[in-house]
Amino acid sequence: MALLTSVRQGMTAGEVAAHFGWPLEKARNALEQLFSAGTLRKRSSRYRLKPH
Repeated sequence: MALLTSVRQGMTAGEVAAHFGWPLEKARNALEQLFSAGTLRKRSSRYRLKPH
């Protein structure tokens, strides 16, 4: 989560996967779970934290 706050334009699943050394599918699933929970916003393929 802190990683996403540091990148203003958000991050793609590929960027998150590369940062953590995860397979792409694991990163995509984690981001989609946060998006479904309402924690993240999604624009195209980029995920960003929702403003509070």
